Amino acid sequence: MTTGISVPPRRKAWLALRPVMRTVRSNPVFHVDEYGWGRTITHSWRGRAYNEIVSYGAYYDAVGNVLDSNGQPTGQIVARDRGVNSRADCG
Repeated sequence: MTTGISVPPRRKAWLALRPVMRTVRSNPVFHVDEYGWGRTITHSWRGRAYNEIVSYGAYYDAVGNVLDSNGQPTGQIVARDRGVNSRADCG
């Protein structure tokens, strides 16, 4: 895909990516290798038959870019421009 932009005199222009964002929700799972209380040591949560702790009331939300099949951020390419005031502003 090729994207171009025409820049009139005394203007400065650039292309920018307006990214597509997504929110991902994660529920942490804590794996118990060893748990102890008093003199009791066990390899499960409080001596019960499971060794993972899950709380569906505790979660983390993270915002990130939507990626394409190449692992690059997807989005809309937009053209931006503004007037320049001096030759030094053209750089």
